[in-house]
Amino acid sequence: MISKLPFFKFDCHDWMTGKIQLCDMKTQGIFINICTMIWCEKGFLKNDRFLHRKLGIEKQVLSDALECFFELGIMEEKDGF
Repeated sequence: MISKLPFFKFDCHDWMTGKIQLCDMKTQGIFINICTMIWCEKGFLKNDRFLHRKLGIEKQVLSDALECFFELGIMEEKDGF
């Protein structure tokens, strides 16, 4: 359940030793920005045709990043969210 807190838990050790470290720095930045957007949206973020614009990146860059996240099992998409 999403908290009403204005922040989310971030474990530095988990970040530095987790699968996200297999991604390049640009992809890691996209990941943390997506995490903040998910937090602000109370746990759901629609992967629509505007998401790349909201992130300020090209559509193909987002597509490549999401493919990496899905392949590593650190993010999943269900019904467009």
